[in-house]
Amino acid sequence: MKRSLSSTPEDIGIQSVAHGKERIVLGNALLHLPRIIKESVPKAARHVLISDVNVYAKHGEKLVQVLRDSGLQPFVKVLPAGEGSKNRELKAEIEDWMLSHACNRDTCVIAFGGGVVGDLTGYVAATYLRGVDFIQVPTTLLAMVDSSLGGKTGIDAPAGKNLLGAFHHPKAVFIDPTYLKTLPKREFVNGMAEIIKTAAIRDPLLFEFLERNIEDILSLEETVLRKIIMTCATIKAEVVALDDKEAGIRCILNYGHTIGHAIEALVFPDLLHGECVSIGMVMELELANIIGHLKSSSTIGRVSRLCQTYGLPVTLPKGLAPMDILTKMGLDKKNAGKKNPMCYFEKYWGCF
Repeated sequence: MKRSLSSTPEDIGIQSVAHGKERIVLGNALLHLPRIIKESVPKAARHVLISDVNVYAKHGEKLVQVLRDSGLQPFVKVLPAGEGSKNRELKAEIEDWMLSHACNRDTCVIAFGGGVVGDLTGYVAATYLRGVDFIQVPTTLLAMVDSSLGGKTGIDAPAGKNLLGAFHHPKAVFIDPTYLKTLPKREFVNGMAEIIKTAAIRDPLLFEFLERNIEDILSLEETVLRKIIMTCATIKAEVVALDDKEAGIRCILNYGHTIGHAIEALVFPDLLHGECVSIGMVMELELANIIGHLKSSSTIGRVSRLCQTYGLPVTLPKGLAPMDILTKMGLDKKNAGKKNPMCYFEKYWGCF
């Protein structure tokens, strides 16, 4: 799939695209989000905003005031920050809190934060009263280009990450790149792994753009960020629209994640999700080359160099045993019998 990155988005205003069950909107949340909420869930009588302490401290009060000024009166729930919040206990706490506020099936839930908030909030929305509408407002790069899109929601279990969850699509995903200005650099780089993944599996023009515009991207040049975010979001939405429940081509979105998730389970929090995916991408390419599913072995070096240029690791941490990784891979929720889910090399790989 090839698309042009030459067009320049408006500096102010909204970009919007709809694919399948989701509407993706890129704009300024303080200016445009209330209208998008009302358009996307017009029959909602109650609104719930769920965030974490870090995001809410930086951005929450302004956003809530804008929502109230527009006539919305959201109930606000602020969660502890971090992956540890994706658990059964906190999910139940949110549900009991919503019940105490008489939130009925005409409730719209708004996830305002990174991937943890989005995954957890989406799972609450999927099961609360057998399902209520929700909207994603991602505040990290990783969430903007990946986790907020596609309808996957979930929480972690002691056995592994995202093992409990449901497919439940948001009515809209509202992306405001200005939130990236307060994101720590490591967290920004963490999201670059998903952008590189998307380019590698689906869009060689995007991959070349990432190679040519490193300085602008790392300096958060807004026009460039808007281009790559909307391109990645559109690619993911297109793939999900083709295969909503991950029965075929959607598995290409897992590139780097099968090995990456296993590494993450063993070393988190020393390495972040995107850092583990970066290592997984290179290792999975090496495996693909061994079994004859790469057109050229030079792809390994090209992907590895780009990851390293953005500050991502590409080799296993010291002391990590291959058998430990294989054991964790055996718990992958996408396994079918004894078959591992890296089917994208067999059927769908071939961007370069």
